[in-house]
Amino acid sequence: MNFKKIHFFIFLILISFTLNAHTIRFDINIDYNTKFKPEMGQRLQHSNTLTFIDQNILLYTNNWKMTNGEAISPLSIHYLINAGVGKFLVGLIYSKYNYIGFYNSYNDLTKNYLEKKIDNYEQKIQTYEIGYEFNIIENLIMSVAMGNKNLNREIKWHGLTSVSNNFYGEDTSVSTNSNGLYQKVKLEYFFIPNISAFIQYSFGILKGDVNYQDNIFTSSLFSFINSIGWKNNINFNEAIVGVNFKINEISKIKVAAKQLQYMVSYDNTYIIFNSLNPSSIFQFQLPAIWSKYFDDTRTSFLVGYEYNLNF
Repeated sequence: MNFKKIHFFIFLILISFTLNAHTIRFDINIDYNTKFKPEMGQRLQHSNTLTFIDQNILLYTNNWKMTNGEAISPLSIHYLINAGVGKFLVGLIYSKYNYIGFYNSYNDLTKNYLEKKIDNYEQKIQTYEIGYEFNIIENLIMSVAMGNKNLNREIKWHGLTSVSNNFYGEDTSVSTNSNGLYQKVKLEYFFIPNISAFIQYSFGILKGDVNYQDNIFTSSLFSFINSIGWKNNINFNEAIVGVNFKINEISKIKVAAKQLQYMVSYDNTYIIFNSLNPSSIFQFQLPAIWSKYFDDTRTSFLVGYEYNLNF
């Protein structure tokens, strides 16, 4: 291998980068009219949790009701440089979603309802990507990119009910940290010089760790449930379709519809139970309900502003 030629080639690339035009692109988007369907709600709705408390058998099913939440979706910054027939780009994208809601836990045996509050359902998404942007024809721009996506999710909920003149409470939290590679493609077509339509699609697979803990307590004892060896698998895709309106040569406004979907499953999931008095309280869930894929889907409209700083 001729290292002198390699060093010379790298030198030529660096020189071309210094001679070519540079752009820093800022993109700010605001979500509204968001609709959210959490995978955990669907999972628990099908879980049919069997609980034995103080000689009472309870069989619970669940019905989640999510409210609209806050969203930063997304903020991004990209660095672009002229390279060949197009532009080479590197970028950082950040999104954050917060939701609150309630669900009714229905006891199939005693026909009682328990309304539980979901304190927090939070998603944080960080994306690092590299790509290339170029014109296929005069009015059609194509952008392809790949990168790493990091997804942090945290879900907390709690509830309280009465069983045989005693109360039964539960505080649960599930947090996940998942990473993986993804691919993205975007097409933008200009009908007239100042108005264009675009479609963007990205997909990938994320894997990571899960921390699940469930604190169950009654008026007579305290109990703690914990899981070990949890892993999660996520197949995700995101589609955005919209219209851009150019304000001038360096800025534009976008209006778009977006759907973000995560298909989530949990591997090696087993509930480990510890209590001060195991004969008084027992909970059982089929592992199959955790290994099955459920979709974590959010749809929304967004308004965005893009600004290009050229130098």
